[in-house]
Amino acid sequence: MGEEIRRRLQASFDAEIAPANPKTIYLLDAISSCAEKIADDYGDWWEDAFAFEVLKGCMNMLWTRFQPTGEPVPNPKPDSLAATIFGPKPKPEELSRLYVHSWISSDAKRADEEKRG
Repeated sequence: MGEEIRRRLQASFDAEIAPANPKTIYLLDAISSCAEKIADDYGDWWEDAFAFEVLKGCMNMLWTRFQPTGEPVPNPKPDSLAATIFGPKPKPEELSRLYVHSWISSDAKRADEEKRG
């Protein structure tokens, strides 16, 4: 069952993420692999609080492994939504809220369309 979940997750990620972004695909594969192994040992992260914390720890370690060197200095594209809304010096937390809110809205819309269709 874990392999089926992984296969479906990977298929949905592959459909949503352009192949031109191999680092993101690699990171998502690492997260998916960790989630599968944790599920085998402790249960699914969305059902078990301990499994959730283990996966969260794995993700934090992966972020550290993939973190670029240097100071996090914003360099928004001039015509981007972020530059328009937040200006040239946005805070990472503000942008995180924007992107997660955008995803939540899109996900809710997709779910609504699936119910209708």
